[in-house]
Amino acid sequence: METRLVPISEIRKKGVWHFQPYSQAMQQAEALLEQSPYPVILLRELVQSANRGFPHSNTTYQTEGIPFIRLNDLKSTGLDLSAVVYISQEDHQKLQQTQIQRGDVLVGLIATFAPINAAVYELDQPANINQHIVRLRLSDRLNPHYLVYYLKSNLGQTLLQSHLMGAVTKTMSVNALMTIPVICPPRLEQERIAANREGDI
Repeated sequence: METRLVPISEIRKKGVWHFQPYSQAMQQAEALLEQSPYPVILLRELVQSANRGFPHSNTTYQTEGIPFIRLNDLKSTGLDLSAVVYISQEDHQKLQQTQIQRGDVLVGLIATFAPINAAVYELDQPANINQHIVRLRLSDRLNPHYLVYYLKSNLGQTLLQSHLMGAVTKTMSVNALMTIPVICPPRLEQERIAANREGDI
């Protein structure tokens, strides 16, 4: 187990008491951000809207209809709809704020036994999400495939892990996600990195 003496001034600066934000991995991440040749921008400045799904304890799932994406559908390899459940068109229309369209980024907000997963929704058909996922609709400054690559990188995972709360079930709020710093190369460079799954970030 990693141990470290943390000055009270650093705790006051970060405003959190759990260890992850002060870990060696987080120190290395902060150094990478400082050394970046590209602007480092908070995610909230690169997002048009961020909407978390709602609990649906009374929803009746169907064998066909509108795909209703849950945390288990977000895999490390991307979005897997092989076991997706469906909701009715009527229920989908009631949930307009969390309707999904092509190009949206989906981010899981729970990391109990696995890292935080993210994926780009690439289908033309409408879909919706439950409360364990947030839908990000990005501004033109950020390529969605680049953002997913960034969040799943070692740097991105370290930043995400530093915002998780809880002992057993680790969760992250949408507000915390919006404070993640993103290294933001020019759009063409983002597209190259996302296409090749490589690059300095």
